[in-house]
Amino acid sequence: MVKWDSRIQPGLYSGYLLWTMISLAALSALTISFANVLFFDAIQQVMVFGAMALSFDYFSGYTGYYNLGFGAQLAVGGYVFVYAANGGLNLFLALLLAGASSVAFSLVTSYPVMRLRGGYFAIGTLALVILLYMFDVNLPEYTGGQIGFHVNASTPQIALPLFIGSTLFLMVALLVHLTIGRSKLGLTLRSIREDEGVTQSVGVNTFRAKQITFCLSGFFAGLSGGIYALYIGYVSVQNLLGLGTGLLPVTAAVIGGTGIFIGPLVGVILLTGLKLTLPSAVATVFPTLSFGPLVYIGLLLVVAGLFFPQGLLQVRFLRRFANARPDRVLTGRLQIKKIPAAPPQQDR
Repeated sequence: MVKWDSRIQPGLYSGYLLWTMISLAALSALTISFANVLFFDAIQQVMVFGAMALSFDYFSGYTGYYNLGFGAQLAVGGYVFVYAANGGLNLFLALLLAGASSVAFSLVTSYPVMRLRGGYFAIGTLALVILLYMFDVNLPEYTGGQIGFHVNASTPQIALPLFIGSTLFLMVALLVHLTIGRSKLGLTLRSIREDEGVTQSVGVNTFRAKQITFCLSGFFAGLSGGIYALYIGYVSVQNLLGLGTGLLPVTAAVIGGTGIFIGPLVGVILLTGLKLTLPSAVATVFPTLSFGPLVYIGLLLVVAGLFFPQGLLQVRFLRRFANARPDRVLTGRLQIKKIPAAPPQQDR
């Protein structure tokens, strides 16, 4: 008997899409009504970084190619958004321009990096971040260098619209992730992950499939970079091209579960919780000890590698609930059950 690999099952966890949307909307309403600054900022981070992690997972989650240059796609979108917004362009149009510029960057860089496989692909994409970092530092008159640029549109009055917009953008990112998984493109990408050579041998253009998904991931990465720049209020080489920003979406997807639309979001929630609680907890025990985000990112990666290497949502205990399909359970209970008619009596 052949054991079915749930990782290539189309639409895995699709039963939770509606409930995820409802939960996000309820959480947003609760956050706005609660009017607590720290809680508001924490949920805002979940929305912003959740969309980032999902954008990363569009490509890497389905193909198995780890795009360590995702930070470069974010940075291109973030810088272009700041240039456009500070130049007086409408914020919505500036975000679209940021996404389009990241698509152009992804399309150009896809031709060399898509020829690489395995670890070579990861190193090649990481080189993109290093190249942009050097470009940023050595041309401060254009990029702001270490100091960076302030976003003129980032004001206290825009905090609430930005929060609502981030929530809606996260919902769209979730829907796109699930749509990819249930499409013909998603099936091609999963086939590439299992065996790219066999996929090519049956006539599938694997390069084109990877390129399309890489550019789609770049578009949402550019939008995420623009929203992130608007959220923090400025852009610099450290906050856009630093390892803490670039590796957070990668880590969140790996910890939550790649190729599952809710996996990156779960990973972001865990990382955000650690970011807000771990430093203060350690400071109470070791007052002189201080550390940055790379410490808890590395800590979670070690724990995930030891106990749930395929992601938290691929643990057998949690997969039982994933296959329960709560949407079908609800719709089944809402349906009116018809009483079967009595069978006709035969004449004796």
